[in-house]
Amino acid sequence: MTHRQQRLFFRQLFQERQFTEQIAEHCAPLPKLELTNNLLAIRIFDYCTGTETPQHRVGLTAPRAHSACAFRGARFFTSAGGHPCQKSLQDAQEAMKRSCKCICKRPNKYKSMPAFAHYIGIDYSGAATPTASLKGLRVYIADRSSLPSEVMPPPSPRKYWTRRGVAEWLVEQLAKDIRTIVGIDHGFSFPLRYFEEHGLKPDWPTFLDDFQYHWPTDENIYVDFVRDGAVGNGAARMGNARWRRLTEERAGGAKSVFHFDVQGSVAKSTHAGIPWLRFIRQRLGNRVHFWPFDGWDIPAGYSAVAEVYPALWSRSFARANRTGDQHDAYSIAYWLSRADRDDSLAASLKPALTPPEATVAHVEGWILGVT
Repeated sequence: MTHRQQRLFFRQLFQERQFTEQIAEHCAPLPKLELTNNLLAIRIFDYCTGTETPQHRVGLTAPRAHSACAFRGARFFTSAGGHPCQKSLQDAQEAMKRSCKCICKRPNKYKSMPAFAHYIGIDYSGAATPTASLKGLRVYIADRSSLPSEVMPPPSPRKYWTRRGVAEWLVEQLAKDIRTIVGIDHGFSFPLRYFEEHGLKPDWPTFLDDFQYHWPTDENIYVDFVRDGAVGNGAARMGNARWRRLTEERAGGAKSVFHFDVQGSVAKSTHAGIPWLRFIRQRLGNRVHFWPFDGWDIPAGYSAVAEVYPALWSRSFARANRTGDQHDAYSIAYWLSRADRDDSLAASLKPALTPPEATVAHVEGWILGVT
């Protein structure tokens, strides 16, 4: 196999297996020209053997030992003319040990199968009306074997997604027999103080109906029309910017869902987006699980929708040439996919809360990934 063929082979596997970019940190001392090959080979090695970095090396620095081991193992596979994952792990490990004189730290250590097949990240926007084309409203999707890619709206005079269009598309996706998890970047509920002030039953489905009645932002209006009293009855269901949900306090930098007109605010997108959660719920019924309102455990076979805060993860992924909105949606889809494959998603779905805190979060909602 020529050098060019090896490069193409490694790159194809990288694209198919969605290997993480984080291993690049361990390859920093390598020559720039070799970085791409070494990065891909290392991930091939990790995937094929279920191991971590070899701990015993002879005459090589850590990153060079790892890349050498990976390259020779990859050559062993390719020289046999097959896909790496189709070969015997035991034979592969023995070949790598003989050629590299290294002992792998954790052979044959497998993680559980991913729970979901598709991962959707949505960076939301509360601008304009539900039928307006919004540049800031972005959608990315990934699956178990590919990096996130942007989903563009169906062909129409509108260049970008609309809030109505995204809600209708999500109904279509979640109705399929493909288990999917969706992360949306806006608040799904309000602080418990809001329920107390307005005498509301601490029940999320009831909250959705009551909010849409007073803030009908799924109609062809601006959020500010309700804020200003021109439409609906927002004055009867206002909140205070000092009121924060428990999850926002735990998240650190997350702002109140009532904190309008400031940089990084989610207030407008939250007030614009909540009626569309109701729309999705009404269309799909119990076929989709809204976490954590429908329970902390997502039943087997169910798709799920969760609130996310992309600032928790966006710095973990290279920005490339994406806009800020694109990168936030990309980061959501990428994190969901990676977390499902490395088992951290299951842990994130069960944050460490006391029973009283869990009761509050069942009403206020919770940001996925906040501990």
